[in-house]
Amino acid sequence: MMRIILVAVAAVALIGVLAWSVVLAVMMAFGASADGVAWPLLTGPVGDTFGGLLGPILNAAVLAATVFLAVSWQPRKEERDRAANIVGWIAETEGGHLGVVVANTSGSVASMVDVVVQRSGDDTPLIDREATVPPGLWFIPFATVEPLLKVEWKLPLSVDTSRGMTVTLRPSEVTEGSEGEDLLLRPHLPQTQAGRNLPHFEITELRYTVGRRTWSRDRNGALWKARKLSEEDEAARTKAMRSPRASVTTMSARVSAGVEQLLRYTIDALCSDSVDSAANAFAAAASSPQPVSPVVLPGVKAVSRNAKNGGTLTLHLDAEGRQLRLWQTKEKYPGGVEVVDSAQQEVRAGDKKVSSLAQLAGARVLGKKNMGDLARDAGEWMQSPGWRALWIIALREMVVTASQPVEDAPAAQAVDADQSAAEA
Repeated sequence: MMRIILVAVAAVALIGVLAWSVVLAVMMAFGASADGVAWPLLTGPVGDTFGGLLGPILNAAVLAATVFLAVSWQPRKEERDRAANIVGWIAETEGGHLGVVVANTSGSVASMVDVVVQRSGDDTPLIDREATVPPGLWFIPFATVEPLLKVEWKLPLSVDTSRGMTVTLRPSEVTEGSEGEDLLLRPHLPQTQAGRNLPHFEITELRYTVGRRTWSRDRNGALWKARKLSEEDEAARTKAMRSPRASVTTMSARVSAGVEQLLRYTIDALCSDSVDSAANAFAAAASSPQPVSPVVLPGVKAVSRNAKNGGTLTLHLDAEGRQLRLWQTKEKYPGGVEVVDSAQQEVRAGDKKVSSLAQLAGARVLGKKNMGDLARDAGEWMQSPGWRALWIIALREMVVTASQPVEDAPAAQAVDADQSAAEA
């Protein structure tokens, strides 16, 4: 606001100088005509004076405008452009599940994400607040319509885009801990059945904070700076965030949705040329190793996963008696890397060195010097095709290093790994 006032004052001052110069010139002209003196002789100095002043004034104005654009306008435009990369819409599945899809391609974690959903003919809104929404595509179920409408917000699920837009839901008749059903998402549109309107929902507000500013989208999708919430609205949304909600994900509660999305993508990519269906590979990898395409990941013959143990991903190497294991630490993946003796299912003394070198090799793909820098937010690996490619390349480098005999590991790399471990 202060910047706008300063710009307005400067503009008024410039206009005033110009207007006063014109008035002064006219007055001089009338005075000169009355005295019989040629008025250009008197107005010339006025023009020279104004011309001499106008140059510095305009230069100062241009400089001020440049500084304003560089310091204020450009950063705000970048903030708005980043906020514009978060959108939401309502989707449904064949099984009658309804949910809100939130797409975050801003490259930043959105916080305090409020979703307000309105049902046609109902004045009571459905409110959900997510503390954070990392980069990626997320599905937040809130209702089922078959056989009867049942409203219940559930925990967010990562959306798998490798085979269209699918999510894995666990039907109520499936026992806890078993694999669920992959369902395709489609836009939720108004429909009629037997001459009657089916329940239709729309998002009336999507509110979120990115960086220092809070933004809001209305029911038409227009982006605005968010208004300040009333105490009543803030209390209602805080309550919605703290309300216990059931999970519909098929993996262990210890595995975050972002890690699940990354594991799905990884197994889909590694087994794409080896099995009939990538979905079958992901489900089967929980119970038995699945063959890996040598084109995608040379040096690996199979992949398996353990969802109940921190989302552990095990690469069964061609190198005799070796496995490369990766697991999560909180939201980070891989939070840990180790080379395991497949016969004894334990880390041998010599393999500790190779484990450190393998993790360091993956970090160097990202241009990092410390092995601890390999661990990233799982959503960060999935945020773009470039990052997903880096993830596969990092896996390749780790496999190459993990396949080497301990005695062949370069001494210089071993020193770097030890230093990196100490720094991490």
